[in-house]
Amino acid sequence: MAKITSKKILAIFLFILFSSICTCFSQSNLYYDLNYSIEQGIVSLEGVNGFGYSTGMVLEGKLRNLTDKEIRIYAFLERPLFLNNSGRGQDMVAISLYHYGGKYYFSSNDPEKMFLILNSNEEIRITFLAFCLDFGKENPSSSDFFSIEKNAYPIENLVRKIIRFAKANPEYEFENAAQVAIWLYSGETEYRIKKRYNYSEEDLKLAKKFLEE
Repeated sequence: MAKITSKKILAIFLFILFSSICTCFSQSNLYYDLNYSIEQGIVSLEGVNGFGYSTGMVLEGKLRNLTDKEIRIYAFLERPLFLNNSGRGQDMVAISLYHYGGKYYFSSNDPEKMFLILNSNEEIRITFLAFCLDFGKENPSSSDFFSIEKNAYPIENLVRKIIRFAKANPEYEFENAAQVAIWLYSGETEYRIKKRYNYSEEDLKLAKKFLEE
């Protein structure tokens, strides 16, 4: 098992919209949650695949704006995006997305509102922050493509807690704890997880906090 954390990547590629152009929360601009925008036919998501890791910024894909207007997609999802692997590798759950490489925008008026920008009819490459759902399977590779699972998973409430924590603590490297919590929820033991995945005692404490709340 391996992971790619998001903190350093996001810090390097961060785009800041200065006050002179920060009209982004006016009524003329359209903001959407990813799941909602897919369901309503506002955007399409295609070509989601992995590149050999289980945890962190480990999935990529293409997002297309199907409208003739510029839109903004919130980086953090309102609800988890569950993704079924077409091959033998792990199924995944995504909690946030970014322009390819980890880039995102935010307004100086409200820095907690992170988002992606798509011009009219534009297609962009994106990166997902995601976690493995199948402890015993191989990490998703570039040959593993994913489709959206429309039915709810029993683990959804746990992942929603992780999303809330991530939004409230953007500088905290929570990825290990989140992954451990997901595997513990699925019935794996601390011993089995530790043999395949490196995590600290602090990670374990936070994982158990996710499970207890």
